[in-house]
Amino acid sequence: MKMTNEEMRVSIDVLAQTQEAGKLGYAIARNLRKLRDAAKEYIEMRDKLLQEYGTPSKTPGQVSVTVDAWQKITAELGDIPEITSDVDVFRVDEDTFCSGGLKSNQMSALLWMVKE
Repeated sequence: MKMTNEEMRVSIDVLAQTQEAGKLGYAIARNLRKLRDAAKEYIEMRDKLLQEYGTPSKTPGQVSVTVDAWQKITAELGDIPEITSDVDVFRVDEDTFCSGGLKSNQMSALLWMVKE
């Protein structure tokens, strides 16, 4: 499946927040690993820029970014967020996808995991 760097980053964030078991849990864990591998350089680059231009937040590991700082970050990233990669994702049938405890916003973000 072709995904942009930014699509992979967003999917990683959603997948990392899930707690599923069985076949759905397996699919989530496998896809999380595949996406992290595929988007590693982009995420490292983006995180480095966030640390450089952002200010530490009260929440450990997070930064606050002003509009001006965000514009600098996006300018430095250029078209890198839109670069696509072919990722070997694991897809599940609709029944398996709906069998877990995913919330509607998680389901919406992870619809790419459902076999067509």
